[in-house]
Amino acid sequence: MKYIFANLKMQLDYNETLNLLKKLKNDKKIKELKNIQLVVCCDYISIPDASKIIKNSNLKLSSQNIFWEEFGAYTGEILTKNLKKFNTEFSMIGHSERRINLSESDEMINKKIQNALRNEIIPILCVGENLKQRKKNEQQQIIKKQIISALKSIDLKKVKKIFIAYEPIWAISSNNGINIDPKEADKMNNLIKEIIIKEKNIKEQIFNKKITLIYGGSVNDKNIKELITKKNINGVLVGSYSTKSKNIIKLIDIINKSI
Repeated sequence: MKYIFANLKMQLDYNETLNLLKKLKNDKKIKELKNIQLVVCCDYISIPDASKIIKNSNLKLSSQNIFWEEFGAYTGEILTKNLKKFNTEFSMIGHSERRINLSESDEMINKKIQNALRNEIIPILCVGENLKQRKKNEQQQIIKKQIISALKSIDLKKVKKIFIAYEPIWAISSNNGINIDPKEADKMNNLIKEIIIKEKNIKEQIFNKKITLIYGGSVNDKNIKELITKKNINGVLVGSYSTKSKNIIKLIDIINKSI
């Protein structure tokens, strides 16, 4: 199974988001999906009606964030049970834009993952280095720190599923993304695998069952084939390119021909 996570960010308004979902739901190729899972990452306000639209379809729903507590005096945050009520199966956690713009710490991200898992929401953990760190050849230690912190106190043997997206900040289109060599993306995902197996003391078989590695960073129809055919890349996290239904269909066509 290959995965496409369409991260709509704050690019579409309410009506545009729902229109996108309607187009996707009614598309013949989406209806016939077999080896690809399409997940749309919506803003909070769109989730209730998005849930109604995608019911009985091949689409799944993700939030773009989650809080680390289930309820309480946290002004402006969202109740986890409300996400569950509207069939939100996934949640992005630790996206670089939130780490940078909202100062999300490794500790916050760890607590968010634990809350998601407690509520049977599948986390999509995002990790990645910035351009300065890459130029200093610090990417491996940065990724290791982020991974170890994010998975602290989490028993992977008891986890149902976690997705991890290697998302180098310098390759994201909102940061004037630089195209990554797909071989390098594959190498970094393999590094993530090696780190987790070693640090969490688990067998590769357990890793393969519990963790799915994907890639995010200026994914489009020009680079999807080379990315999705790499050994350690089982899906993609797509940003701005995914805000149009025709673009998502292009990605699906290419993946179907490649796998």
